[in-house]
Amino acid sequence: MKRRKGLIAGIAAARRPGKISSLVLMSPAFLISDAIHEQFDSLEKVPDRFQFNWITAGRPYAEDMWDYDVYEEIGKLHRYRHPSAWQRL
Repeated sequence: MKRRKGLIAGIAAARRPGKISSLVLMSPAFLISDAIHEQFDSLEKVPDRFQFNWITAGRPYAEDMWDYDVYEEIGKLHRYRHPSAWQRL
């Protein structure tokens, strides 16, 4: 859980507009869904337990993240910039 705090903080901030005035996320785990899709061709091929980066994850974790679009969620943040825009700053 320690390394996913940036992801959780970003989601919490997006869901609580006006309660969090600013947030700086350094290397957040926003690519989890993409990485799971790279590791498995389909959700049906995800085993009950699998190695994911530095953790052993369970199928429920993959099910929760499979169709989740973190960028859509955190896009609600005021002044959020997608990583593809960083090089233009």
